[in-house]
This record gives sequence, C-alpha cells and structure tokens, in this order.
Amino acid sequence: MSQWGANMELQLTFCNFSLSRGARDVLLFAKNETGNSQDHPIAWKVIRNCAYGMSHPFRYSLDFSIAVGDAHGNFSPKVNVGGTNRFSVELSNGRRGVVPFASTPESSSIEVLNNLSQDVVSINLFSSNLLIAKKSRIAPAMKAVFTLRPELWIGLASQVAQGAAIRSEVIGGVRQKIDLNGISSSEIWMTGGGVGATAQPFAFSLQNQDPC
Repeated sequence: MSQWGANMELQLTFCNFSLSRGARDVLLFAKNETGNSQDHPIAWKVIRNCAYGMSHPFRYSLDFSIAVGDAHGNFSPKVNVGGTNRFSVELSNGRRGVVPFASTPESSSIEVLNNLSQDVVSINLFSSNLLIAKKSRIAPAMKAVFTLRPELWIGLASQVAQGAAIRSEVIGGVRQKIDLNGISSSEIWMTGGGVGATAQPFAFSLQNQDPC
C-alpha cells in the first residue's frame, strides 16, 4: 500500500544549535497531497521550550492508524493501517468504527468510505498516537483520501496547539521540509538565529542519519 512499508517507525531527535538563546516553539506537520483548500494541516508535533544545547527525542510512525470522530471530539477505537489502504466506516452493535475493506497495492493513498446511512463524521489519521491529518464533514457515501509523503514540514511558530488545525498565516511562514525517505533514525539540527547584523535565518537539517 505505502511507498514506505508498514510497521516502520523512525527515531528522530531535535537538537537546538541556533545562536538565539531564547527557547522557541518548533512545529512539525505533514501535508495531505489529496487535500483541498478547506483542509488545514494539523500540528502533529509541537516542541516547546527546547533551549540552546538541549535535545528532544520523538518517534514518527509510518504505520498510521485511523479513527472516526464526531462533532463532540469523541473518537472510535483506532485501527492500524498496516498493509491495507481501503477502509469503510460501519455501524456494528450500535457503535461506529473503521473496518478494513480492501488493498490496492499500486496506490499510496489511504481511502475511507463513510458507509453509514445518515451520520456525518470526521476521519482522523494518527502517527505515533498523535493526530497528523483530518478530513471533516464526511457525509454518507463520501470518501476521505489521505496521501502523505515521507516528509515533514518544520519551522518556528507561536500560539499553535498540538493536534489542532494550523492557521493559514502560520503555514505560509513554514517553508522548509525534511525528507525522511530511506532513513530509520536521524537528528534534526536547528541552526541560525543571532542578533544584529550577524543574525542568520533559522534552518533545519538532518544529521547523523541511519539508513533503513
């Protein structure tokens, strides 16, 4: 199903080597290649107050899980994507849930069909138990489609809540992405910063990578 393969988890470590001594919030998120203008990316990971010389380890799973959500913020039990990429939302014993439907090996997208008779739901995609993408207001017979590349967008941001939709003005300020294809672990170095005429733009790079 996926170009990455199931059951794969990357070990990443953010390292602050910037010249600015004040702690800043770092935002990481993914973009759904099959999204539309109404689908705002989700703040998958927000690293807060990681000061100069400090590091923050975390994991990014490429074996996603899916859950159905409602308007009250409730979720069904998560279902691992694994080697399946087509699912449906079904009602069983009075409870809504995600059910594996079929696999399309040539597709790198995850599709979820709302097979309920009347309920409008949200379809939520998780990586390492953190919300990474969401499709809202999926009516009966409609389909949510997710296509995520092996990359994360990263930048500095303020007043962003982990797991919430990112405002358009914040997205516009994040212009750097890191390519995670072919690696199993890596450090992410933040450099740049400073004050006055010698200040440099903040930059993020992968260092000390281990291949898959």
